[in-house]
Amino acid sequence: MHVSGARLLGPVARRLISPDRWTDQYPAWPASAKELDVLLLFADEQGRLAHFIPRLESRNTQRDEALSELRVAYLLHHNQFPVVRWEPPGLNGKVGEYLIGTPEGQDVFVEVKSPGWEGELPTRIAAPGERSSQNISKDIAKLSVKIRA
Repeated sequence: MHVSGARLLGPVARRLISPDRWTDQYPAWPASAKELDVLLLFADEQGRLAHFIPRLESRNTQRDEALSELRVAYLLHHNQFPVVRWEPPGLNGKVGEYLIGTPEGQDVFVEVKSPGWEGELPTRIAAPGERSSQNISKDIAKLSVKIRA
């Protein structure tokens, strides 16, 4: 059964967020509504709900970016790679999404890229022998398909 947008929000999302600014049909399916509830509970457990609520209530692209960040954090956290720090400082004044811990006790800096991230790439053309951003994007797409399988 296909139901549109806000009418399908789960009990957690209905209590915590307002989808008034969304212009698409998200969450169009019961599985998406359930996932949103799970991600909101995860954000709350991590003490990050106040950070994510405004982004989730924002326009579709910002909502989708926040969902991507939460999905990756949730997946890693529940597969022996816990989030050990949110918004860690990176190079050149940049800020990452989180640091995750590995089973070996190492911290790994994570920056989640969503559709449209190509705009952040430098405009320099790759020199012969360098990998182009297009080829890197194809590799990332292949990897994400393997992870989902």
